Amino acid sequence: MRSEDVLLIVHKATHRAKTRVANMLVRFVVDSVDDSSGFQKLSVEALATEGIDEVEHMQPGGLTHHSLPGAEGVLLSLGGSREIVIALAAANRDARPNDLLDGETALYSIPHGIQVKLDAAGILHLGAPTGADFVALAALVLAELSKIQTAFDAHTHITTATVSTGAPGVLAAPASPIGTIPTVAATKTKAT
Repeated sequence: MRSEDVLLIVHKATHRAKTRVANMLVRFVVDSVDDSSGFQKLSVEALATEGIDEVEHMQPGGLTHHSLPGAEGVLLSLGGSREIVIALAAANRDARPNDLLDGETALYSIPHGIQVKLDAAGILHLGAPTGADFVALAALVLAELSKIQTAFDAHTHITTATVSTGAPGVLAAPASPIGTIPTVAATKTKAT
């Protein structure tokens, strides 16, 4: 047998295995998302021209994300076959916060620019990325404000001038009580 024939046999024998290994991991771009079942199903485009539908999108337990069209990720083809494919970590690169410091973590919502960020100092930031105010629990704030309202509305003054009673030195209630305090509860953040 000639060496060329041996090389051809080896090439044919290894070509299928090399192709399967090369196809095990490829990048993809999301075309659409079906979020109606246990795992999200993505329609993706891989290798620039290969459209694949109903790809299960594996996400970490307790956390989920509905990617926008154009999101990118890694496609895992089990055994190198396109018959069993799983999408890993689809994300939109243009929307990801990219100003985090070492050790910081953030969850973010693409349409609204809202994020939950745990910074390097251990402070939890809720809301817009540039928020600077600390959040107070509405029930505690309302209780403190109610104490102030009660004290203010019940206090009296000793007057030295003639007041509505017509006599000096009479106790008088405040001219304008605080009244009902409106809610101070946040409309988009809840603590449980």
